[in-house]
Amino acid sequence: MASTSQRFDDFSALCAAILPSELEALRALPWQKAAIPLDAVVAQFSTETGLTTLQGAVPFLETEKIAPPEGDDWLHLKNEIFTQFLLAHKALCRAYFHEIQARHLVRVGDFSPARLTHVTTELSGMAAANLAIYIAAQCAENNPRPTLVVDADPKGQYVFPLLDFKDVPKVLTEHLQKPSTFKADLAACVAPLQKNLAYLNLQASSLRPFTDDELSNIVGFLEEDYEHIVVYAGRHRSRFLTQNATTNYAVCNAGFRGELAAITRHASGMHTVLIKSGKSPFDAALNGDFERRAALDFWKQPHDAHHALREFILTADQATNLIFGGNAERRSLLHCHAGLDLYLHYAGSEAASPEATLQKLQKKLSASYPRDSFFSARSATKSMAVLPQRTATALVETGTEPQLVSLIGANELRAAAIFPAGITPAIVADGVRFSSCGAAGLARFRQTFARGGFTAFGQVPRWRMRHPNALGAVMEQLQI
Repeated sequence: MASTSQRFDDFSALCAAILPSELEALRALPWQKAAIPLDAVVAQFSTETGLTTLQGAVPFLETEKIAPPEGDDWLHLKNEIFTQFLLAHKALCRAYFHEIQARHLVRVGDFSPARLTHVTTELSGMAAANLAIYIAAQCAENNPRPTLVVDADPKGQYVFPLLDFKDVPKVLTEHLQKPSTFKADLAACVAPLQKNLAYLNLQASSLRPFTDDELSNIVGFLEEDYEHIVVYAGRHRSRFLTQNATTNYAVCNAGFRGELAAITRHASGMHTVLIKSGKSPFDAALNGDFERRAALDFWKQPHDAHHALREFILTADQATNLIFGGNAERRSLLHCHAGLDLYLHYAGSEAASPEATLQKLQKKLSASYPRDSFFSARSATKSMAVLPQRTATALVETGTEPQLVSLIGANELRAAAIFPAGITPAIVADGVRFSSCGAAGLARFRQTFARGGFTAFGQVPRWRMRHPNALGAVMEQLQI
């Protein structure tokens, strides 16, 4: 418990990472014009800019009790309602706690949201379910605190038949309608597998899928006992899981359509990893082992055939710092790339002259000006086809928000992630716009990166060109 009270004029910056859908849900809470006695949060909202002012008894801080402000534009809400709102929106809660620490405020309580990993697929077979088991097994083996793997797909391939149990685990069913016994019912459905690893079956084919509100409630109880929760959702779509997962692993077909469908599905997430089939141990991909049933001990052991995939999973799980640019191999760092830096990463030209590389690239691009872009999308795609398929995490914009997308393979998507709209066209699918990250996106990402569980970010020195060509002059500006 904090011993020193804190008084600030405005705490709205603690919620700077809020998404539009979360802001809508926040405004829908039972705010009232009349002042509320005792502990209450007071706020002001703007139609254009959202939450503009936040004062009073804000959650997780011991604030000084002051008289509520006067005026018709102030709204009042009970502290416990605002607290429950934060607890239900895990990613926002992570960012909220990060801002408390960054601003050197004294936090009350020691609660921290669990790391939530979400595994989805559009493909038949057991590869994605085995991937969920593999992620959970590696996290349990490399972390001291417990990990839970959750079966949450009401249709298709379950995790359940791929594991061995001493006793058949219970399935959480309509006990959800009994709040008085819900926590005990949930705990009774958790089946231990090995040290630091347990299993929970949320779904059976005869049951309706849990709603997002129910999933939020379930995860809220589970994170009291588990630091890492790996949820296999299969084809089931959950906005809650996508938005609040630290990482969304999307098993998809290789190629433009398969990867784009996975990206648009998780457009509201923080970090989407595109997982495809592959045979090379140097690719973070699913080899033939993931198409068969194996003992849990098999997934826990480091195999040469899974080396690249294992290293990527552990880095994604353990990385606390984001680094823009660079390629050092440390699990505490996740390197991401954008624009010119991303192209040079794919080309393997980080140590070479970027000017020489871009001079060659511009000669390969076909001009299309004065149309909607300076260069044709086809020529940009062809220029990507000659580049190797290197493991990379790109900073892009999906819809209205910046997002990390890892392991992009399709040449069309790699080109769109590198070249800004105006140089080559952006890609639009299912109403979601996929494009390279612009200046506004970079500024927004600085507000939202903590949603993914990161605590800090840094950057390598920017590329500076002595005599940039037309393409280079634009690409040089699109660096972080």
